[in-house]
Amino acid sequence: MQEVARSILRHRTADRLPSILEYQDRLGVGSGTVQKAFRILEESGVATTEPRGHLGRFVASINPGRTWSLAGLGAIHAVLTPPGAVEIYGLVDGLLDEFGRLGLPLQVNYQRGSTKRLQRIASSGTSFAVMSSGAAASLARDDLTVASLPAGTYYSPGSLVRLSKGAPAKRRSRREPLRVGIDWDSSDHVQLTEAEFGHLEDTSYVDCQFPKVPAEILAGRIDVGIWHRIILLVPLQLMGISAAPISRATRALLDTRSAASIVFPKKNLELGTALDFVDLARVAEVQKARLVEIGMEELTESSWSY
Repeated sequence: MQEVARSILRHRTADRLPSILEYQDRLGVGSGTVQKAFRILEESGVATTEPRGHLGRFVASINPGRTWSLAGLGAIHAVLTPPGAVEIYGLVDGLLDEFGRLGLPLQVNYQRGSTKRLQRIASSGTSFAVMSSGAAASLARDDLTVASLPAGTYYSPGSLVRLSKGAPAKRRSRREPLRVGIDWDSSDHVQLTEAEFGHLEDTSYVDCQFPKVPAEILAGRIDVGIWHRIILLVPLQLMGISAAPISRATRALLDTRSAASIVFPKKNLELGTALDFVDLARVAEVQKARLVEIGMEELTESSWSY
């Protein structure tokens, strides 16, 4: 039954399954045993199949949670960027809620850097990685499948700002370049930072983890940086840090990569079938409810104290 359940998950609804003879040869059992496995699966509500004579047997319906459990595939491991930004908290809530609704066991882990998250799929048993649609596009490969949520689920409107110490950023002296914080581990931060500051003369990029941009400014190691908002115990103004909107050009670039994307290997057919049942729009709705709950569904200049 476990092998038949796994076989069903390697197919989509309306797909043709292997023949009874193929199951016999693969599993080393008789046809009666294979038929009994299908009968038990159907009676327990795991899945239903439809025999079509010489055309073979086809998948009619799948209960993803029950089929996954009976297949003995264990927990589904997701890896996201470390929490901090409210979108990520809401995204985790939405994923856990939707996978729970389907009866699919989900465990959430965290890793900085979209490239490093993708590497964990191959090296540490991670099932899928979550990143921005822009990062997913830049890391696209033929052996990967990408499923994207609606726009604004990774970067909500107004969530990225330009930080500087005190008054709007300017060189401390004519001889010193503008020190710009840049996170080389984040393809998004690199491209957005270059869009924001790349046209300026006399700039110097300083390696800086993007969540730490405020701390690096306070420490005097950088002058400016793009920052993804998080809720702070001490508002930026009390730290002496100014937040300004990113430029129109940077915002236009951000709009093309604001959706959250799920990236997983094409060869993981069982996961692909399970993810077919995940309602990504519903995940986004749960995320939005979380943002509304804490009053940050749309970040604007009036909310720069966060």
